[in-house]
Amino acid sequence: MIMVSSVGAASGAKNFYLRTKGETEVHLRKLGFDRLDVLQPSLLVGKRRESRPLERLATFFAPVMNLLLHGKARRFRAIRTSDLAETILALAHERPAGKFVLEYDA
Repeated sequence: MIMVSSVGAASGAKNFYLRTKGETEVHLRKLGFDRLDVLQPSLLVGKRRESRPLERLATFFAPVMNLLLHGKARRFRAIRTSDLAETILALAHERPAGKFVLEYDA
């Protein structure tokens, strides 16, 4: 099973979006999949059908912000949706059992 969650997801988060992503992760872990990959990207950069003005603004600044995010903050770097899709395809062919949480560098 491969789940696209979000950086900062936690079942105890105050933010509704991050809390529901975190709760979903917890429930998926309990289902007993042989393999569970939880991808926790930050801002996804790519074409969208719907209009999201704040996301569009964040996407505009993402290249500069990515250069400034180092160390533990690297996990907040924006990622292209095409890179995320390639990662999902690669993980779909992985066989070792386990539960894995993958952030930006992974």
